[in-house]
Amino acid sequence: MTESTQSSTPPETKIRAVPTSVLVVEDEAIVVRDICQQLEILGYNIAAEARTGEAALELAAALKPDLILMDIQLAGEMDGVTVAGIIRDELDIPVVFLTAFASESVFERAKKMEPYGYILKPFEERELQIIVDMALYKHGMEKEMRFKSQALSSAANAIVITDPEGEIVWVNAAFSRYTGYSLEEALGKNPNVLLKSGEQDKAFYNEMWATISGGEVWKGELVNQRKDGSTYPERMTITPMFGPAGKITHYIAIKEDITEQKRLEQLQLRSQRLESIGTLAGGIAHDLNNILSPIIMSADLLVKTCGDPDQLEMLKMISESAQRGADIVKQVLSFARGSDGRKNEIQIRHILVELAKVCRETFPRKIEVLNYVARDLWLVRADPTQIHQVFMNLLINARDAMPEGGQLTIKGTNVELDADAAETVPDLSPGRYVRFQIIDNGLGMPESVVNHIFELFFTTKEQGKGTGLGLSTAMGIVRAHAGSITVQSAPGEGTCFTIYLPADTGPAEKKTGTSGKKTPRGNGERILIVDDEESIRWMLKTTLEGIGYVVDQAANGVLALEKLSESGSSYDLVISDVMMPVMDGAELVQSLEASHPGLPVLLISGMLPDGELEAKGFALQTPCLIKPFSIANLAEKVAELIAH
Repeated sequence: MTESTQSSTPPETKIRAVPTSVLVVEDEAIVVRDICQQLEILGYNIAAEARTGEAALELAAALKPDLILMDIQLAGEMDGVTVAGIIRDELDIPVVFLTAFASESVFERAKKMEPYGYILKPFEERELQIIVDMALYKHGMEKEMRFKSQALSSAANAIVITDPEGEIVWVNAAFSRYTGYSLEEALGKNPNVLLKSGEQDKAFYNEMWATISGGEVWKGELVNQRKDGSTYPERMTITPMFGPAGKITHYIAIKEDITEQKRLEQLQLRSQRLESIGTLAGGIAHDLNNILSPIIMSADLLVKTCGDPDQLEMLKMISESAQRGADIVKQVLSFARGSDGRKNEIQIRHILVELAKVCRETFPRKIEVLNYVARDLWLVRADPTQIHQVFMNLLINARDAMPEGGQLTIKGTNVELDADAAETVPDLSPGRYVRFQIIDNGLGMPESVVNHIFELFFTTKEQGKGTGLGLSTAMGIVRAHAGSITVQSAPGEGTCFTIYLPADTGPAEKKTGTSGKKTPRGNGERILIVDDEESIRWMLKTTLEGIGYVVDQAANGVLALEKLSESGSSYDLVISDVMMPVMDGAELVQSLEASHPGLPVLLISGMLPDGELEAKGFALQTPCLIKPFSIANLAEKVAELIAH
């Protein structure tokens, strides 16, 4: 009594201080003492002793013993069967029942608790040891199996296990997420039949089966079909599992959905194709600009000697058409190679007029292209290549939305937004804007599509026909220009994309060209022309001699240096192409800096865009002109360099 009064432990329990592994739950003290003695002799540690079910639950939760020996019949409100069920569900501790007698109904209840063994009282020491050891071993194995099962079930990759005939016996949760088939739907099915997409032929599956049935691992990629009919690419590894006799008992397949990887590979290939197109475009641009240069300069020369009004009009048309061709070449080259993002003061009306012509020439004839762009459109400070990209994307989308034909309308107008009006347009503040609209009367889009239309990788087009990058890129470009892009659409009512770009607040557009300005003339100064194109050399020679210069020619940098060596330093200017065989323009400039310091050089090129040519010239501290150029522009540049 004194011991109980001094202890905080409930009177129905007795805790031992030694390290524990077994909790004994028994309401008869003599039996408890006997069991504990036998366990200690066998090398087990006693975690605690409990007399009631309530005390057993409290001690099991606190001490977490390795095993519980529990009498089925206990004093108190809960018997051993009830306590064992709670311990199984909440604590995962193996329970071995102790019993001298139990009714049929109690025994049936006890079986449902899935105990790890039964010990009938009275029992022998050897019997106790065997049952306890087996219970611990069984629980350890089950715990390990549960861990492995949970690992397989939780794996990010799909896992399929089949029997030797290839019929599914188990799949994990990832398989169901990938394919849409539950475990119950997949059981007993052959995965090559269940997921067959038709993308692989019979020989493919025959080779796979021959490999794994021969005891070897198969690895590869294939396209499978989900329950909903959609397809997806996957990377799969199938490994045979062998039994003790060395025969195949199962196959385990690990499957990885590689949709995202394939998408990134496609983007990389697309980038490489664009890079190749850029290289090809550069070569084409060089050749076309070399072809257009003599045409433009010849037209300029003929204008000066022609007095027939009709012929003058014809020459003007030739010159304008050639210049238009040069502008298109420059635009294609800039688009193919990408833009450096520099913003200049531009008139977007010119871009839209050109794009409208392209649409009329290349879109199906059943699509009518209407262009309502104001002639007095305000200027915009923008990157012309990026703006071209935005509108080209919207126009192509409009074309695709009208498979049966329709009207494609391009609008551009000036607007001034006050505070109230600016609030109705996302991302804008009050001010002057140029508003553009691309309108089609095609299929239209439901609200569920409109809400996601500018999201990265979102596309409504079939696989392989759209990347989901166009409109998200367009929005990024417009926002980078401090503008706004919105869309209105409904099924069957067509689509309207509206773009606002801030109007440039600088001075009015400057007229280019030298019309009305007298062309500068030379006074016998000597010029050396270096270009590998004979037609360019001849036209430059003819043009410059016509305005008072003495001209020599060389087909490359090496020949030019020979000319300079023969003539000393009597040349007043060297005009050199950038891209030439043997020695190019950059190498020639560097050689002249050493051999003829102070001799001015003008670089010309038919390949590099203005920005790149300027950068190359800046690095060489050399002025430059992009082909094709007019006689007036050439004459001004030549006079300026010789004067300095």
